[in-house]
Amino acid sequence: MSNFFWSLVPVALRLLACGWLQQPEDVSPGGDSRKDAIRNVPRVALRMDKWKGEAVSRVFSVRTVLRQTPNRLIRQFLERLGHADLDIAWDELDERDIEPIVRALDTLTSTQLNRAEGALRTVFDLACDSGIAALLEAGELCGDHDLFGAMPEDAGLYERAMWA
Repeated sequence: MSNFFWSLVPVALRLLACGWLQQPEDVSPGGDSRKDAIRNVPRVALRMDKWKGEAVSRVFSVRTVLRQTPNRLIRQFLERLGHADLDIAWDELDERDIEPIVRALDTLTSTQLNRAEGALRTVFDLACDSGIAALLEAGELCGDHDLFGAMPEDAGLYERAMWA
């Protein structure tokens, strides 16, 4: 893994200690609770964000992350996880049309799905002002002083988090 990834570990630990990140829940072996969570209801993983000086809770949902992230980045994300062979017609897929992606994720083994969901949870946790600030701080600590300049200007928070 890259040095940049490992530089995020201390930042993530600091964010965990402050309550900004939530650790993924364990799933009992043999259960389909991960697939049920992707198909149906958002998993309960509350997170508090500051918005206009007030705390606002967010609930993690794979569907939300997929819907808020551009398809080109989701495609790169799945390829990096080793799932380039998933049956998704990317060229025909409309932005925010996540159903083909969800169906493809349903074909993964439990271990593969846990890994993908864990990475998507990290994107969710970093897709806020404080998360982006943590990414920029980690970049500075690694000597990447132009990470902010390299980050897409007009991108939303989920796109920036996934891009990083």
